[in-house]
Amino acid sequence: MQSTQVYLLITDWLGVIEADLNQGPLAWFTLICITLVIYHHVAYPLLLKWIASRKMEPATPSVTISSWPDITILMPVFNEAKYIESKIYNLGTLDYPNTKLKIVIGFDGCSDDSVQRAQHALAMPENSHLNCQLVINPHNQGKVGLINQLMQGVTATTAAADTWVALTDVSALISFDALTLAAQHIANSSHQVNQHKPVGVICSHYQMLQPGSEGEATYWRYQSNIKRQEATFGATLGAHGALYLFRHDLFSPLANDTINDDFILPMQIVAKGYRCLYEPNMNAVELEQASQQMDSLRRKRIAAGNTQQLVRLRSLLLGKAGLGVAFTFLSGKALRVLMPFLMLASLILSAWLSYQSWIFASLCLIQLSLYTLALLAPLLDPHCPKIIRTINYLVLGHCANLVGSTRYLCGLEQHRWQKIEK
Repeated sequence: MQSTQVYLLITDWLGVIEADLNQGPLAWFTLICITLVIYHHVAYPLLLKWIASRKMEPATPSVTISSWPDITILMPVFNEAKYIESKIYNLGTLDYPNTKLKIVIGFDGCSDDSVQRAQHALAMPENSHLNCQLVINPHNQGKVGLINQLMQGVTATTAAADTWVALTDVSALISFDALTLAAQHIANSSHQVNQHKPVGVICSHYQMLQPGSEGEATYWRYQSNIKRQEATFGATLGAHGALYLFRHDLFSPLANDTINDDFILPMQIVAKGYRCLYEPNMNAVELEQASQQMDSLRRKRIAAGNTQQLVRLRSLLLGKAGLGVAFTFLSGKALRVLMPFLMLASLILSAWLSYQSWIFASLCLIQLSLYTLALLAPLLDPHCPKIIRTINYLVLGHCANLVGSTRYLCGLEQHRWQKIEK
C-alpha cells in the first residue's frame, strides 16, 4: 500500500512538471538556464572530482637531471616599489645553477622609484651572483606590449632550442625549489618517447599570504582544487601570472589588446598540441592584500578577459586540443562568461512563470533566498557564518562578471594595466 502511494505521488509530481513544461518554449528555456547554473556551480566540480578520482594524480617526477635547461625569468614591473626589493632577494635564493639562469626585469614607464630600489637590491652582496638585465622603458606601453618586447630580446639572445621562460609577478614570492621541480618535469618529458603530447607549459600553485576576505580565500582554494583535478587527465586551463613556465620557441606574440595574458599565452601553446602541466609543489605566494575596491576592479577586468578569451580561443570547444580540454573549457570557462546572464534569466523568467506554476514559484523563492543571504553578509559582519560569506563573494563575483563582460562587448574595456592603490 505504501509503495503504491509513493508511486502515485511521483506520478502526480511528474504530471505537474509535464503540465508546467507544456506551457511553451519559455518554460523549457527557463529550466535549461537553471540547469546550467546548477551544473556550473555544483555538478561540474563534483563530476571533475569523480573523474580525477578514477585516474592517478600525476606526481612530481623523480628523475636525474643530466642537462639543466636554460631558464630566463621575465618580470614585468609597473610601479612596484613596495615589493621589488623583496622579490629580487627571493630570486637570489632560488636553487638553480647560476650558469643556466638569467633574469630580465622590464620597467614599463614606472613613475615611482621601482628602478632605483631594484638597482639597490642587485648591488647587495647576497644578490651578486644573479645574471640580471634591467630593461627600462621611459613610457608605459602596457603589460602585453612589454612581454612581447622582452620575448623579442630572449629570442635574439637564445641559441638553445629548449630554453624555457618563466613569467612571474613582482608581488609573488616563489619557492626556492620551484625551478628545480620544473626542470624535473622538463627532463621527464624529454625521456618519455611514447607520450601523446610533449610538455609546453608548467603552472605553479598559487597561494595568498593574507586573503582580503574569507570568500576570497575559499575561492582560491576552490580554483587550486579545480586545477589539480584538471591536471589528472591532462586538461589544465591557463596559468596564474604569479609564476608559470613555457618553452620560448612556442611563444606567439600576443595581440596588444589581450587582457588575460596568463590564460591566452598558455592556451595558445596548448592549441598547438602541447600539454599544460600543474605542479602543486611549485608554490607562488601572493604578498599583496587586495582591498575591496582593488578586488572588485580586478574581477571586472578578469571577467572582460574571460569573454575575450572565449571568443579568441573558441576553437578549443571543438576539441582542437583534445576532448578533455574542450570539456573543461566549456564547463569551467565558457559557462562562467554566460553565468550572470543565465542567472538573471533564471530569476526573471521563474518569477514570470510562478503565477501559474508552483514549481517555478519554488525555484524563484530558492533563488531569492540565496541572493538575500548574499546581501546579509555585510550586515552580519564580523559574526557572519562562513557559508554566507562565501555566497556573498560568489554573487559579487558574478555581478563583476556581468559588468566586465558587458564592458568588453560594448568596447569599453581599457587595455593598459593600472595599479589600483589600497
